This record gives sequence, C-alpha cells and structure tokens, in this order.
Amino acid sequence: MIKKLFGRPIKDILLAVIPTLIIGLTVIGVAYHYIDPAPPNHLIISTSDGEGEYNAYAKQYKEILKEDGVDLQIRSSSGAVENLKRLQDPNSDVEVGFVQDGLGTPEQATDLSSLGSLYYEPIWVFYHPGRLKVLNRFSQLMGKRIAVGKEGGGTKNLALQILKASNVTAENSKLVSIGWEDSAKALAENQVDAAIFLGTNEDLLINKMLKDQNLRLMSFDQAEAITRQIPFLHHLVLPHGAIDLNKNIPPIDVDLVSATATLLIHDSVHPALIYLLLKAASQVHSD
Repeated sequence: MIKKLFGRPIKDILLAVIPTLIIGLTVIGVAYHYIDPAPPNHLIISTSDGEGEYNAYAKQYKEILKEDGVDLQIRSSSGAVENLKRLQDPNSDVEVGFVQDGLGTPEQATDLSSLGSLYYEPIWVFYHPGRLKVLNRFSQLMGKRIAVGKEGGGTKNLALQILKASNVTAENSKLVSIGWEDSAKALAENQVDAAIFLGTNEDLLINKMLKDQNLRLMSFDQAEAITRQIPFLHHLVLPHGAIDLNKNIPPIDVDLVSATATLLIHDSVHPALIYLLLKAASQVHSD
C-alpha cells in the first residue's frame, strides 16, 4: 500500500519534487564554479632585502590593506630577479612581486599580469674623480673594477645589459657581484673603481652618496642612444640643485637612464584583492 502525504501518494510527490531539486542543485553547482568565491583575507608579496625601496613600499601597502581587512605578508628576496622566479614557480605561494620593466618576456610569464608601471628607477653610477678623471660613457669602464650589484637583484641584471651593449664584459673587466652596502664600502676603500645602483634618490644610501663630496655621479652623454639600444629604458635629466638647492647638488644637470618599477600579480589572485592592491598602489605612488 502506497502511503499518502496530504492526501497525495508520496511517489507522485517525489516525481514532482526530484526534477526540481536536481535542477536547483545543478544551478548552484554551475554558479559556484563560475562565480568568484569570497576573496581571501591575505596576500603574499615578494620584495627585496637591502636593495631599493621595495620593502618600504610594501610596508605602506600593508598598512593600507590592513584597513580593508587584508593581511599583506611581506616576503624578502634578493631582488627583482628572484621575485620573478617566485611568481613563475608553480610551487611558490608568492602572489605579487616587484620587478623592473625588461625583466623576462611575456612568453615566460603567461600566467602573470602587470598592474602597471609604478615609478622610475634610475641607474646611478658613482666613482672617485681621483681614479677616473672623467666618466660619461660606459665604454670608459672597460678594464676597470665595477661593483654591479648582487646575484638575484635588478641592479646586476640591468647593469650587465648596459655594460654588454658598451662591450664591457667579465672577459675584459672585473665585475664584482656584491650588494649595495658592500658596493659603497668597496668604493670608499678603493676596492672598485665604480659602483652601479638602481633605485630612487629617496633611498637613504643613494641620497647619502649623492651628497658625498668625495664621489662623482656619472652623467651619461649617450643616454638617448642607450634608450634606443635598450627600448624599455627612459632618458631622464636630474636638474642641478634637485637634490639640495642650498648646496646646489648636483652642481650640473645630469643625464640618466632609468627603468620603471612594475607590480606583477599571479592570475590566480582574486579580483577583489587586485582592486584593493591597485587602490593601495595608487595612494602610495600617486605623487
């Protein structure tokens, strides 16, 4: 005997309800698959350690994102090269990283996207005028001792590209791979003839060297030509007095070439976190 519910056979009720239930579950499943789930409340960014302003900027991002309930975890690295490797590594949990334009190719980073260029990172070449009377071309560094930055950092990657374009290589010169602090020390102690840095003048070490009366800053008289050879670089002019008006530092206009810092993200990052990250970057770099 078929039991009845509210005067109707249960079999009839099930035949009416089950198709509706199946359709409902299917709709929910499709929606769950195609509609973004709620965004996570944390994000991991790869910065640098003792080279450039990446760490300082990431700390500012962290405070801004904290207001939106997102915990930005800062992962130090040797620099831009390691940041890119972490983003490309499928076993890495790094989702965001600072790099320079020209580092890698789109074919090597099919699952990465750029949130845009953030600010200029000029190349600074310091030397002692007593050792090099006039330095305005990279080719003049042939046969010299040059601090080019540490392994894994953006400084070395870019320095080697520019030096190679001027035919300055490890075969005809001494290229010393050391970090910024060691480069400044080596220059002061006459262990190298010139030292190359990549960053902003807001960096404490670069600012200190710009004001050091014992050092000279190289002005690139081939700056425009360098940007033609290496298209992702930009020709900038540092006006005389821009660092210190009272002491007129630098004493003359200085031609520089510059990369731009870029913020890369992995395509797996939730759109809501991308929006919040863009908002933080806009606040930090708007000037």
